[in-house]
Amino acid sequence: MNNNFQTFYSENAYATYALGIEIGRNLTDHIVLLKGDMGVGKTLLTKGIVKGLELTDDVTSPTFALVNVYDQGAKQVYHFDLYRLTDLDELYEIGFDDYLKGDGIVIIEWPEPVEPYLEPPLLCIEIENPDHQDTRRITLKGMNL
Repeated sequence: MNNNFQTFYSENAYATYALGIEIGRNLTDHIVLLKGDMGVGKTLLTKGIVKGLELTDDVTSPTFALVNVYDQGAKQVYHFDLYRLTDLDELYEIGFDDYLKGDGIVIIEWPEPVEPYLEPPLLCIEIENPDHQDTRRITLKGMNL
């Protein structure tokens, strides 16, 4: 894949998770943005990405904590959920800039409040539920697979 975009269709939760594993195995970008409505599978895709990065942590949504850290020595993933963010100062109080400058992978669900401040390279993943059933349209922008 080049720096344009690539679209995948997932027919079920397992396929979304499997796509996440493949993304994790091939991830070249330091920052991953996950966009989509509530319940489309952002955290499920994150679980797959973390598994593809060969981490065994139990991935859960950091909705109330803002960030969950998955750390297994040589690899770190910082999983942010900005859905409940009310003020950007909250992020800077927990050292958001340090996470961005670090060596770990930063995955951000609901990234819209910080997106204008982020610099490439980054991978933007948009998850949509076009038929309002089980199918998901997952579009990757900016990653070289």
